[in-house]
Amino acid sequence: MIGEDIWVELVMAGDHQGALLEAALDVVALSEPHIHVKKKKNRDQGESCILIRKNLLFKALPQGKMLNVFLDLLSSVILEQQTILNDKDVVAPVLLKLFVAPFCAHCPSVVKDIARLPINCDFITLEIIDGTLFDDHAKRHNILSAPTVVCDGTYRWTGPVSCAEILDTICKRKPEELGVDSLRSMVENGKASSLAELMIKENKIFPAFYDLLIHEKWPVRLGAMVAVEILSQGNACLTEHLMNVLWAKLPYVSDPVKGDMIYLAGEVGGRTYIRELNCIITQTTNPDIIDSIHDALESLGKRHSS
Repeated sequence: MIGEDIWVELVMAGDHQGALLEAALDVVALSEPHIHVKKKKNRDQGESCILIRKNLLFKALPQGKMLNVFLDLLSSVILEQQTILNDKDVVAPVLLKLFVAPFCAHCPSVVKDIARLPINCDFITLEIIDGTLFDDHAKRHNILSAPTVVCDGTYRWTGPVSCAEILDTICKRKPEELGVDSLRSMVENGKASSLAELMIKENKIFPAFYDLLIHEKWPVRLGAMVAVEILSQGNACLTEHLMNVLWAKLPYVSDPVKGDMIYLAGEVGGRTYIRELNCIITQTTNPDIIDSIHDALESLGKRHSS
């Protein structure tokens, strides 16, 4: 039993899983009076989840085999037993997805082992996902058994994998190999500046970063645009390269994404974008795009007036 007050946040994204998580958490709170639940609605979250901490997400029902695991995660009993790394060991963000199942014999011990990673390093985000509850999520990652750990959508381990094995892979990755999920997790957790600084340090735009800039969800694009503006202050040549690649995608994106790309052209683009934007404005009838172009041209005019 937990002996001190602990708050957890339930983020409900409007999916049916959110109602199930809420009901299960209410039962836990009744039996564990020191656990308090803060409920928040956020459809931009994508999927409902229980936030144990900002980089540790629990997408499973805290009942059955997973109840004791959940309580241990809250109390940090299993996580403070051993410091296995620190932020200096991991130079790039990591998103780990650990898929579990309610009746899996190995899942509780794997969760307890791997959950130490995000506690010891803010650069590591761990999502613990019940693949039977979030079956669409499991299908997207081709999950056929549990436990299965997926790192950046590229590396995977199935069965009773060790924390040390995963950590070894994490520490050997190159920053440019970061997947969309890891970069998205980074910008959504307020680390856009760290991402920009990492690309400046590596002197390259990570390929998956472009996917954030044209992502269908506005909060994801916003975080990526913040990173671009920071990038422009630290490496003008790299920013110019990014804009050239991004601008080539302009004809193939939706109007909301197009508007954000035009905004970036105004904020960080070179003189050539004055001509580009004047050309586009003659080819569109969308009033929002036209307004975006006028705003961008004004910004470009101010920045390149000399």
